[in-house]
Amino acid sequence: MFIIDVDAPVVDDEDPKLKNDNTKALPFGKGLELSFDLMAALAAVEFPVIVERGVVLVGYHTVLIPTEIKKDYVQFHLEVSQEAQINPHALSYGSRSLVSDYHQFKLKRCFVGWCERAHIMLGTRLLSADTIRYTNSQEKRKTLHLAGLSAGVQAFSCSPIQAGITGQANFSFVTNKVSFTPSTVYTKMLRNTAKEVALIYDASAKRSWLVPKLSMLVHMVHVWVKENTPPSKHYETDVKDPVPFADPHYDGLEIVEAFEGAGDIVLCGEGEDAFRLRSLLLGLNINLLQVRTATETGDSRTLYGYEMMDVVTEPGKGSVMKKISLSGDGRSSNWARLANVVDSVIVCSDIGPAIMPVESVQRMSALCNCLPCGFDFLAAHISCIAQLTKRAGGQLVPTTTWVSEINLDHSRCWNFTGDPFKNCNHDNKSRDTCWETPNLFQKIGRIGQSRNCSQQLEPKRMCLPGAVVFGERFRR
Repeated sequence: MFIIDVDAPVVDDEDPKLKNDNTKALPFGKGLELSFDLMAALAAVEFPVIVERGVVLVGYHTVLIPTEIKKDYVQFHLEVSQEAQINPHALSYGSRSLVSDYHQFKLKRCFVGWCERAHIMLGTRLLSADTIRYTNSQEKRKTLHLAGLSAGVQAFSCSPIQAGITGQANFSFVTNKVSFTPSTVYTKMLRNTAKEVALIYDASAKRSWLVPKLSMLVHMVHVWVKENTPPSKHYETDVKDPVPFADPHYDGLEIVEAFEGAGDIVLCGEGEDAFRLRSLLLGLNINLLQVRTATETGDSRTLYGYEMMDVVTEPGKGSVMKKISLSGDGRSSNWARLANVVDSVIVCSDIGPAIMPVESVQRMSALCNCLPCGFDFLAAHISCIAQLTKRAGGQLVPTTTWVSEINLDHSRCWNFTGDPFKNCNHDNKSRDTCWETPNLFQKIGRIGQSRNCSQQLEPKRMCLPGAVVFGERFRR
């Protein structure tokens, strides 16, 4: 890290005059020294303009103003417009040098200082924290590094004897992925995991769920309590689960408050040996981080993950990664590559409906309100997709969108098609269901595959409290 002091004079240590007098600094300019061409490029100026008998260098948002011209250098000041195109004729110029020929600047040393006095705005009320977001920059997962050099001697027995020295450079790929130390602070862990995303595959029902990681952690806590309750008490009506249950929710952050004050709940033991909820949740989260690091990358037909019950019960034999072969020709399971983007991939059996429509008089069909089993469909809550989109540098808005591709990482996107939030018009007497509707199911694809510049995109509803289903429509 380096810091530039814009008020400090620049001293040329190689100047012979300074070698004779170390107490005297030459009167060079203030700020950053650049060549004229580099300064003009960085300031994005494009052409000279004469303003009040003096030349200034103008770009769309910037103006470079010569404020002082000496024999050996030129001092510049930079003006920037944060909104519309800058108007050099409307600026309030202070002290400046009035010259008409800017070519002389190319022969001098150029110094640029943005302003005479400056405040740092980070962390203040005047700089909003709401505007910062992720970039969509390309990922560099691995880098080829030099691992070492090796030398050897070779000799040949044929006459005359020949010998030579050989050398070899050894290279290896080094991963650029950084793993952060898991938080040991209970309240911070709750907020972190509320914004993370988990993919759960139900092997017995052959269907999947994309949910907040904190929601899954809370469910795992109740599974742990059940697993550690003596079998003789399973049938006693007065034995209650000490852990609070979450209310049905749209987002993981909604349940943070309910569990923030519950960390001291004792699950078992007494006194110093008491095992509390905070310790269990922190431990389960560390287990999930550990298995995520060990999970292999899948493809469109194969899913890899670890057993939820192994994460919960921590068997002494350890846990082995499971391989799930998805049904179909890859179309119904086109969502499988999402497993490489999310924060946790867990497999289990008979977890039940992890996502359900909110009860409404407008949804009367029980079949339409339950994700079908056996077809490898994925139900994804929009709040989870919004988190992935945010990491990819985008943002989902609660109104309408004209975008057909919603980025989920640097290479994958959600192909937003049809009307996935269309109202259900079926009832329990109807022979038809929403699962036979052609415009319900969504796809995961590569960025740019479905983009068509000449295509007129229709506005679509984006329901942030809702859910979408990925897969291929089945037919009777």
